[in-house]
Amino acid sequence: MAAKGGGSENKSKLAMLNPPTASLTGWLTRYHYGAGWCPPGILGIGIGGTAEKAMVLAKESLMAPVDIHELRARGPQSRIEELRLEIMDAANRTGIGAQGLGGLTTVLDVKIKDYPTHAASLPVAMIPTVPPRGMPILRSLETDLPCRHHPT
Repeated sequence: MAAKGGGSENKSKLAMLNPPTASLTGWLTRYHYGAGWCPPGILGIGIGGTAEKAMVLAKESLMAPVDIHELRARGPQSRIEELRLEIMDAANRTGIGAQGLGGLTTVLDVKIKDYPTHAASLPVAMIPTVPPRGMPILRSLETDLPCRHHPT
């Protein structure tokens, strides 16, 4: 199970790009995220398959641990890892910042999963989300108090 907010779900995006001229980073930076998904957060990206598969890949990619700093420290070892860094840097250059109020950090990590697809199309899906530590969480509860549910 993955808890997900409506604001970030509303900012999900799907496109069928033209493979010979496709610029994934360009497509993502042209899309204005705004503050509706409560940045800073993580971008999940699915590339390939069909439109449906790309959306599933994007959502699945969000389950991976946040590791962009380790990736940056060791350097990219594949085209997907290069894309992660390119997209993160481009998204942070937008200046959207925390809660859309401006700043240097809009995206904390970029996750990408890819899948084989037909040569004539390139389905790409993007789903932003807020990491669990970015959401308000009750760290402890008063366990000596009785808790009761009173339906109305």
